[in-house]
Amino acid sequence: MKILLYTTDLFKGREYLMPWRTILEVAKGMHNLGHSVIIINGINESKYLTYASPHVPIRNIRKSLRTLAQVVQETQADILFMECKWRDALKNFTPLKKIPCKKYVYFTGGIYDLSSIKTLSKLNGVKNARNYWMEILTPKPLLTFRLKQMHFNGAIGLTPFTTQEIKKNGYTNAITILPGKDNFEKLHSDNSILQKYLLTNKKFLCFTGAPAPTRGAQLLLQAINNSPIADLRVVFLMRTDVGSEYTTFDSIYKKMKNSSKVIIIKDQLTREQLKSFFENAWYMILPFVVIPSEIPLTFFEIMSCRTPILTFKNGGTSNYLRNGLYISPKSIEGLSKGITEVWTNQQLREEKAKQAKELMMLHPTWPEVAEQWLNYISQESPKL
Repeated sequence: MKILLYTTDLFKGREYLMPWRTILEVAKGMHNLGHSVIIINGINESKYLTYASPHVPIRNIRKSLRTLAQVVQETQADILFMECKWRDALKNFTPLKKIPCKKYVYFTGGIYDLSSIKTLSKLNGVKNARNYWMEILTPKPLLTFRLKQMHFNGAIGLTPFTTQEIKKNGYTNAITILPGKDNFEKLHSDNSILQKYLLTNKKFLCFTGAPAPTRGAQLLLQAINNSPIADLRVVFLMRTDVGSEYTTFDSIYKKMKNSSKVIIIKDQLTREQLKSFFENAWYMILPFVVIPSEIPLTFFEIMSCRTPILTFKNGGTSNYLRNGLYISPKSIEGLSKGITEVWTNQQLREEKAKQAKELMMLHPTWPEVAEQWLNYISQESPKL
């Protein structure tokens, strides 16, 4: 079969991030199973370099559904997978109505609540939270109506929570296929990085990620500053994603009264070094205010190391992974109280660690996920 997978804004440096990692891994798995696969990357003018995959060809096109439809016709594709968000209901899907192939959407975003979007707006401004406001204000039945109207064959949700929402809003031909896990749990840890920062055999909490407001790093700094725990130690593994901006984070850090509780590491770490932090942390802290692309794969890597995660409630992520998570209220005060609870409760830590590992032992690998996508399209699904 000739299969096209459509994504947008796949730039160099994003290949390990969601949702692009899912598309790259699924395309690779389909290619390894003998199919002809092309990733179509919709982009506008950008200062960033696009990513070139070593496994499957990537064709960059103008970000336009009309252009996408032309590529489908030109390549004589048998299958099209197209990314989809709830706000896409406002787009003109008409060019895709008559393309002569099976077509499916996969939902790259999560399910957001009003309180979270308000919190993000306070942190980053209403204008910068515009896409999330559009997500919750766009009527969900409008999108499912568009999918039926354009004769899509099916939809893939990346968590059961999202798939239930798709079905609840009128599109019944939807299935859950979780993103996969890789071999992270089998890597040999490089503990020299702990020695470098004098963390060997020390108790610490650990944040990992970029300083984007969606990830909650600045909330975490403020929660640490308010913490009454005298011996608290929190390590920040600060990553620089495409478009990362440190100004707000650095400003908050400089104003902290209790900055001695924080260790900021900006080294470019190997995966073996990352694993050392993940498996030695008392808890990892991932306080996402909103999650842009369903489940961040870092959750899988951490939990496979038998380490629980302190986080906020976020749709499909917390719904699927809840047994290995400690979920605190989405506020500075709530996060500060959560830090106190997880730091002092050894029994809770053991329970959460055990449940995290058990869940990841049952989680599918990337090759298995690629097979699940192929099995789904092999079914004779009626156009709705």
